Amino acid sequence: MTLIQLIVQYFEKIVVFFPPFLKLYMKNYKRIIEREIDLADITKNDKVLHIGSGSVPFTAIHVNQMTDAHVVSIDIDSSAIKLSKRAIKVSKLKKNVVLKKGNGINFPLKQFTVIIISLQAQPKKEILNHIWHNGKKDVRIVIRNPCQAYKDVYDKGIEPFSCIKKVTQPMITFNHSTLLSRDKS
Repeated sequence: MTLIQLIVQYFEKIVVFFPPFLKLYMKNYKRIIEREIDLADITKNDKVLHIGSGSVPFTAIHVNQMTDAHVVSIDIDSSAIKLSKRAIKVSKLKKNVVLKKGNGINFPLKQFTVIIISLQAQPKKEILNHIWHNGKKDVRIVIRNPCQAYKDVYDKGIEPFSCIKKVTQPMITFNHSTLLSRDKS
């Protein structure tokens, strides 16, 4: 894990204890999630898996609040999942968001119609390989891609999937989210 990843992880584990700052931090991501919802055409009928929730599951919260879709958010860090539950309580979600300890390289996928892979989730190639072999054929995958300055910091790679379209994101660490599908060749 790189220094920037450790800083983000540490910051998120602290911010959950300060609800005003947590809400401000989550608000920063609202437009990003709106773009990803539009990109993948997420609706209340979808079952969404978010891989790499961290301690602040803003993706799960915003997707649920904006679409009423059922969201399962996973992370390999048990303490992050415990803190995520605190963040969920602050956001006053009542239903349809489940937080679980889990790994994107072996988590059961058959029920999900949309999978969102966070920038921090690693290893991307193994996660995508697992989705390729175990996910629904028509699963919609949104992956956050690092910008040029951080391409060596964050794991990236979209094989064996094909890029359908991208949306630009106003972030320092990632500059676009990409919708992937199975390669037709």
